[in-house]
Amino acid sequence: MTNNSVNQCAAGCIKMHNNLNASIRLRKFLHKPLLSMMKSTRNFDLKLLDEENLKKSIDSAIYVVNHTNSHDIPVASEVIAKHHYVLLGKQPLKSIDRIAFCLNGVIWVDRKSKASKAEAKRIMVEHLKHRTNVLMFPEGTWNRSPNKIMQPLYWGVIDIAKECNAPVVPIILEYTKEICYAKIGLPIYIESSSDKKQAIDYLQNTMAAMRYELWEMLPRLHRKEIETDYFDKILQHDVEEYPKLNLEYETSVVRKEYEESKNTFAHLGNIKPSLQSAFLFNKRLI
Repeated sequence: MTNNSVNQCAAGCIKMHNNLNASIRLRKFLHKPLLSMMKSTRNFDLKLLDEENLKKSIDSAIYVVNHTNSHDIPVASEVIAKHHYVLLGKQPLKSIDRIAFCLNGVIWVDRKSKASKAEAKRIMVEHLKHRTNVLMFPEGTWNRSPNKIMQPLYWGVIDIAKECNAPVVPIILEYTKEICYAKIGLPIYIESSSDKKQAIDYLQNTMAAMRYELWEMLPRLHRKEIETDYFDKILQHDVEEYPKLNLEYETSVVRKEYEESKNTFAHLGNIKPSLQSAFLFNKRLI
């Protein structure tokens, strides 16, 4: 490579760096009026719990939030308060929402494309290294399960936290008719030597425990007081609030969970050996 090529490459890098810095400054300036607009559309109260934990992450951070409905992004933005870029799956959006995301700063990702996810990860790392923040929903879509506190989390958050040495700040949102409760967890630092599966399991368990603690605070309902279609009505209401949602697509991007072999074959311990079942105990099959 010639000296001229090196100089051109260096100049290009400086230009990109300066452009990103200028973009971040502009979006920080726009963030406050956008937050005010978000607040004006909220028709419920917002109550923050453990708000002091937000102050324990002074530098750039990755904010991870559970996802259940269309209010989550504006509410999470209001909770975080300081400027952040939003990781957003490509999907049909209302025009006003698309404009607001672009003005605030958004990182688009096609959740079914490995190349798109890799590019989104690269952009998040670049932004975090420029001392800004990222908001993401590691479940990847709305949690519409009637019995899972959290859907399985995507691993990317761990890779990004390791590469940037940025803390992961968990936030749990829980809605009643009148109030959204936002519980903020302590920042989690992922060591570069950490096992990725153990790290993602720890994050998922932390968020699940936080959500359960929130449930424990709310008034308890007795089963006999709940209509049989109570949960279905909540889900239907959430979908009707954002009719552009492609529910079939969103369901298809839930991360698949794979059981460990020892759990998959645990049932063999309950089978009595016989000539008919002997083939099940063939170690070559396991």
